[in-house]
Amino acid sequence: MNLSFDSVSHGTKLDSIKVDPRLRVRDTSGLSFVDEVLSGDAGKRGFVPSTGWLFTGTPGAGKTTMALQLADSLAKEGHFVLYNTGEESLAQVKMCAERLKLDGQFNVGSDIFVDQPEGKAGEKITQTLRQHVMSLVAAAKKVNARQKNIDKQRRVYMIIDSLQCMNDGKWGFKSNSKTPIRVLEELIAVCKEHYVTLIVIGQVSKSGEFKGDNTLLHMVDGHMHLFVDQDPKSPTEGKRLLECRKNRFGPTGIAVALDIGRGGLCELADRHSGRRVRRVKS
Repeated sequence: MNLSFDSVSHGTKLDSIKVDPRLRVRDTSGLSFVDEVLSGDAGKRGFVPSTGWLFTGTPGAGKTTMALQLADSLAKEGHFVLYNTGEESLAQVKMCAERLKLDGQFNVGSDIFVDQPEGKAGEKITQTLRQHVMSLVAAAKKVNARQKNIDKQRRVYMIIDSLQCMNDGKWGFKSNSKTPIRVLEELIAVCKEHYVTLIVIGQVSKSGEFKGDNTLLHMVDGHMHLFVDQDPKSPTEGKRLLECRKNRFGPTGIAVALDIGRGGLCELADRHSGRRVRRVKS
């Protein structure tokens, strides 16, 4: 079943809409601070499968570190995870994972093209991102064939580092200002049609503002942002904050303070109460 609801006819009343039970599932990420910003105090916490997420971060905040931690923890939760990078080589990714002491039991790729480039080109692309993720979709269907409990099924997650490195192949090996929009359209279509969850890293300016067409922000279901608190009056000044700025399936404005160390990002606990440091925008 296509989860995009594109085929609903005009005149359809809301009470006649049947929600696919797969949209009522939430997958814990395995990282409590991510689940916190995604779901707040909701009973079921984590990602809603088949959703598309934009993940941004100020330079040096640790977004690649968190993306790798997320890939590793989702794989530990039993899901099929693809970490596709165009920013760094796979050797760099491997060494970073070793420093963080991650298990690394997730799939990796370095595909730049979503699909085969169109037009006459001298260079042939032997692998595409779509081929890679569809192989994982097939594997997930195979292992889930006998598992009727949706909550216990294994799902597919695709983490892209980063959107600006990808090409949809519409203009062969060239790209233009609309390429990121077309790429995100294709990736979200894959998510809705094949029950895949997307987390795509987007670039920001030096000031921390999103760098790209605002159309991208409207296309995704949610937007997480990682940044260093620069407010001198804030109790978390100098600490990293992970904040959910858009969420079609949960709250927004929740920010969790984080520390970073040899093992990557972790929650900052209040030294008196031992509880996580959480900030909610009014």
